[in-house]
Amino acid sequence: MKINKKMIFGVVVIVFIIYINYEFKQRNIITLENLDYYRDYLINFVQHYWISSIMIYALVYILVIVLALPGVAVMTFTGGVLFPLKYAFIIVVFASTIGAIINFITSRYFLQDFFERTFRKSIQKINSKIEIGGFKNLLILRTIPIFPYSVVNFALAVSDLSLVEFIIVTVIGKIPGSLIIIYAGSNMAEVDSMRDMATPEMILAITLLLGFIMLPIIYKLKGKKNKSI
Repeated sequence: MKINKKMIFGVVVIVFIIYINYEFKQRNIITLENLDYYRDYLINFVQHYWISSIMIYALVYILVIVLALPGVAVMTFTGGVLFPLKYAFIIVVFASTIGAIINFITSRYFLQDFFERTFRKSIQKINSKIEIGGFKNLLILRTIPIFPYSVVNFALAVSDLSLVEFIIVTVIGKIPGSLIIIYAGSNMAEVDSMRDMATPEMILAITLLLGFIMLPIIYKLKGKKNKSI
């Protein structure tokens, strides 16, 4: 297998991402517990430095996605805590899309040759599912929160999907889950601590999120059942 500079750089990036992920998991940086502990300080900072807060939050969100760090859902939840729902929604969709685009472009440019040679059969399966299921399968892949956000970015980057199609699927797929998680976060801003979050609004948000996760799975199982009849 011929090794070029792009492939070497790609491998170095992967090793760096794995190391950063390990450090983050060891230190438990982006967690709900830390959010609860620093919540009052963060809210006060946002109130005094509105524009700077938006820029810092968006930048951190992008870095979490680009480096494939654990905590995308916590970052989305944090947006609901710190900002009004409509602003949090816009910032989250914008930042997550920018981060996804960076993942997509860097993976396609530096790692596509390596992945195509190493995981040829897996990539062929991804491409065949995209061709057969089209937009529907892409949305299911993007919207189900059980798949790590950055992993989906990397997987789609080595497929035959164009950048424009990737952006459209990313934006549409990010909207439902983000709204639910941001709505849940907005309820935390109104209580004294996470222990007091068992409100009807929070229960509704959790129910909607679980239903949202299950909906594509149920739809897919129903499709298989119809084919077998």
